[in-house]
Amino acid sequence: MTFGPASPELLPGAKNAVETCLAIKPGERVALIADVPSRTVAASLAAAMENVHAACTSLLLEEFGPRPIKSAPAPVLDALETASKSSSAAKSATRTWSA
Repeated sequence: MTFGPASPELLPGAKNAVETCLAIKPGERVALIADVPSRTVAASLAAAMENVHAACTSLLLEEFGPRPIKSAPAPVLDALETASKSSSAAKSATRTWSA
């Protein structure tokens, strides 16, 4: 899945987040989880991950049903299980999920 176009204004911050804060290296598997309101942020993070040649699994929460989501969807759990790192770009919901 793709989050859409990255924001040129957000790319410097996304690059910093990916390369410095998360220290993502080429070939690492990353789970990137986002929601519709945070799509542009997620797209910018995904672009920065692509630039460092990381393998990014992108997941949009709304594709799994209406929020708040009561439990973690299987594709999210699968992506987190196989990822060496994960990042979330999502607004908080009134309920958290449990595995």
